[in-house]
Amino acid sequence: MWEPAQHKVEMVLVACVALWFCVSMKSSIALARVCESSSVWRERIEARRQSETLSPDVGVAVEKTISSGETHSYRIGLKAGQFLRLMVDQMGAEVTVTLFAPDGREITTITSLSGRLGPISVSVIAETAGEYRADLRIDRSAPPGKYRIRVELLRAAQGRDQDRISAERASAAGNRFYAERTVAA
Repeated sequence: MWEPAQHKVEMVLVACVALWFCVSMKSSIALARVCESSSVWRERIEARRQSETLSPDVGVAVEKTISSGETHSYRIGLKAGQFLRLMVDQMGAEVTVTLFAPDGREITTITSLSGRLGPISVSVIAETAGEYRADLRIDRSAPPGKYRIRVELLRAAQGRDQDRISAERASAAGNRFYAERTVAA
């Protein structure tokens, strides 16, 4: 025989299952929206990252305009033991240059204190063969500006090249320290 109390328990169970189903469906829909929006954001970020291969020919320059929030990436293939010096001429864009190894490890980041004009030199001796990447960006609050990037030197590493790299890195560290102290003051 069917009891009213048993009916109430079954109704509560049915309600709990229905509630669980609705919550899980909403969660699935919400999760799908989050995934969709993250892929949209990923596409937006990738759209803002312009990437191209830099000519290994010494002196061949690429001139571009960069806007706030953009990252321009330049790839160049190097053999182990090669010395590369990139030159970035700032022509109205206060550029930060970050150099990456083929495995994605950051090698160095250099920002000039000369403002939006003047050269930035970035050098590396390739530890391993592969595609190295230079990312150029400007501060989010900076106005758009132009720059020119070129390979200034590409050859087998020589004795004093490591000294130059050490000097560049020390100068970059000094610039960062100066900028932090200036902001703090």
